[in-house]
Amino acid sequence: MRNPPILTRRHALRAAAAIAVSAGAGTALGQTARAADPDPAMSRWHVENEHVWNNQDYSEELQGITAGTDYWYLANNADDSTEGLWRVTPDFANRTLMIRNPEPNFHLGDIGFDFARHRLYAALESAHVWEVAVAGASAATVRVVPLAGSGPRPQGDSMPWCAVNPLDGLLYSSAFGDTGQAVTHVNEVHAYDPAKSFSWVRSVPLPHALQRVQGGAFSSLGHLYLASDATKDVRGYALPPLRRSAPASHLGTCALPAPDLEVEGLVVGHPKNHATQSGGGPWVHVVCLDNDWPSGDDAYIKHISVPDVTTV
Repeated sequence: MRNPPILTRRHALRAAAAIAVSAGAGTALGQTARAADPDPAMSRWHVENEHVWNNQDYSEELQGITAGTDYWYLANNADDSTEGLWRVTPDFANRTLMIRNPEPNFHLGDIGFDFARHRLYAALESAHVWEVAVAGASAATVRVVPLAGSGPRPQGDSMPWCAVNPLDGLLYSSAFGDTGQAVTHVNEVHAYDPAKSFSWVRSVPLPHALQRVQGGAFSSLGHLYLASDATKDVRGYALPPLRRSAPASHLGTCALPAPDLEVEGLVVGHPKNHATQSGGGPWVHVVCLDNDWPSGDDAYIKHISVPDVTTV
């Protein structure tokens, strides 16, 4: 079970200049040359504060978080009438169930927002993508389809997270990685094309193996950040351009003060129209869960402060 939420606040993912996706039905074109990646200085990251939700309907089995144009979005896997995607105001003060999970028998995991397509993508296990069109405060299911269609799917049936890389327009994901599963360690992340029925495009090796990967999110620079419940941390990676075969580069690690919590999904930034931050401050937000029973789960949104948001 994957779901601790912790709220703080952070800046919104800005659509990067090099998005190479045709509008609507276009396919991902990829990057060509890329300058040296800025150093996000992850050794100086720290959790500055957190939002805590105790025994709330929206905090039960909270699995993921992302930021869109005007709102935060939360993924709730509660197996009841609250399960689905929740819309949250930028100050975290108001929360509304926006749309129910159309496949309640599938585990709802972490989520990501695509500014180029105005879409929310949610990871469903076993290995399905729930695509949601977003317009203001409204949302509608576009499709729920198998990841990779009938083609190759290197991560198997495991799909704890998904996120769109703004630099190539592809949807990335990985296995969960745990003892007893088909994939025991996460050694690579995989990219799929939303314009071609989420067909597999490439796999990118990681410089080290991870386990219990529950969340993944991209920054506007195309840096990938993964949250692990095994090591209780966030790790950053720079991925090679689309047409270059090379492993990801490790950018650093930020430990999470969550020894007794389950580390879930994460997001980089704030809702775009409310992202006024410059310099340093809380910019990365991680959901952590206290899986209480028989009382409801307590969710924590941990807000990680960074030295310079422009390098994340």
